Amino acid sequence: MDIHQKIFKASGKTFCLVTSLLLLVQCSVSDKEKTEWSDNIKVVLENTKPLEYDQGNRLPLYLWPAIYPGDLDTEAAEQLVSELAKRGVGIISTWNINDTIESLHQCLTIARAQKKLGKRVNVNANPLLYSFFNGDERTAHIEKNGKQFFDDSFGGAKMGCPFAIDFRKKEIRKRVEFFVDIYKEEGLPLDFIFTDWEIDGPIEVNHAYDASKKCTRCCENMGLDFSFTEFQKTMREMRSYLMHYSYSIPVLSKYPDALVGNYAVYPNDGYRYWYDYFEYYVKGSLTNQISMQNTGNGITISRLPDFLMLCRLFILGTRFINGMILKILTTDGFTICYL
Repeated sequence: MDIHQKIFKASGKTFCLVTSLLLLVQCSVSDKEKTEWSDNIKVVLENTKPLEYDQGNRLPLYLWPAIYPGDLDTEAAEQLVSELAKRGVGIISTWNINDTIESLHQCLTIARAQKKLGKRVNVNANPLLYSFFNGDERTAHIEKNGKQFFDDSFGGAKMGCPFAIDFRKKEIRKRVEFFVDIYKEEGLPLDFIFTDWEIDGPIEVNHAYDASKKCTRCCENMGLDFSFTEFQKTMREMRSYLMHYSYSIPVLSKYPDALVGNYAVYPNDGYRYWYDYFEYYVKGSLTNQISMQNTGNGITISRLPDFLMLCRLFILGTRFINGMILKILTTDGFTICYL
């Protein structure tokens, strides 16, 4: 099955329409003038310089501005991959289920250039994972009187019952499999893939524990008097399972050597040092002092709380870009920089 048929099967649109759209985006007029990069790419190029020492086999820096390079033709893609590689920066392509045709065109162009130049093929799969809690009434908590409700402590997200989203996992997995299969059929490698899956799925922060204590389905699964530590452990196990089933397995089954990770939000000891932008202090909540632990399945990767240590170890000597600080997620050499 070729790429056109793959898209036809997944989208349900007419094959002729999909083929025409692909031809349209691929038939760009060659431009002999200097390539005009997108603003975010300019930020990276103008504020970095070629490495003084060989990068060796170390991972490149993965920067948010280098995740969206824009619509590039083959020549421009190879030029940009090469220029950023000189600076130790890797381009990340984004898989987007809401704009499949354009997303594939951009991603495959970059991936082919990376393969040709011997660079890692990097992917941001974050759009594919949202959302398990998609607003479907079936995912809501249930009160004793049978009334459905959502936990509104996460801003606009409709966070529901963690025991009511198992039916969503196959849909999420199909999205990942769709893109993975196309890369495989195109003969492209997949070396590094990450997500930033956070405000979705089973989670214990904010008022999630209070909501689950009021939910009859949660109590049926955990008992009437489940403690916060029991709740937390269960949420982490469920969360890791969903990522393993829907995200990690589809990738590793075709690309067993790929680095697969999630930008996670777990402190590493018994105290909270900071709150992510969607978290806030809940008076009397055990989440303020009890460590959130991984389940050890290798899917999630913990942030380290000591940012100064990270700066000293990983970004010593590099410049801040436009005055913005670099945050780093790392474990065993797995490093992501955020602007």
